[in-house]
Amino acid sequence: MKNNFVTTLLGLGIAILFAASLGLAKTKTMTKTIQILYPTEVSGGTPLKPGMYQVELLANSQSPEVGFYQNHTQIAEAPVKLVPSQTRNSVTEVQYDTIGNTHVIREIDFRGSNQRMVLEKPQPDK
Repeated sequence: MKNNFVTTLLGLGIAILFAASLGLAKTKTMTKTIQILYPTEVSGGTPLKPGMYQVELLANSQSPEVGFYQNHTQIAEAPVKLVPSQTRNSVTEVQYDTIGNTHVIREIDFRGSNQRMVLEKPQPDK
């Protein structure tokens, strides 16, 4: 009887540790493909040419960031603020601001997400 209890307790401990390790190993990332239609900048001033980009949100920190990739190479990254949406986004959408003659990405909404990624606004030149 005592041996069964110890075996059960040991098995339960191993199962808990396994589940906890899976939870720690999993990073909270979202990745989608977007199409940039215009010569564009992200908030840090990094230019993006028109084309297809993999966009990855890394949200496992206090300061989430979004990375822009082409052919597995990071082209740009920018800090974002995650803002809850009232509903789930039905499409992946990129919203721009126009500053002078430049398009600047203001917000990215991933299809299926109930959060909006709002990029930091660039500071005007003084």
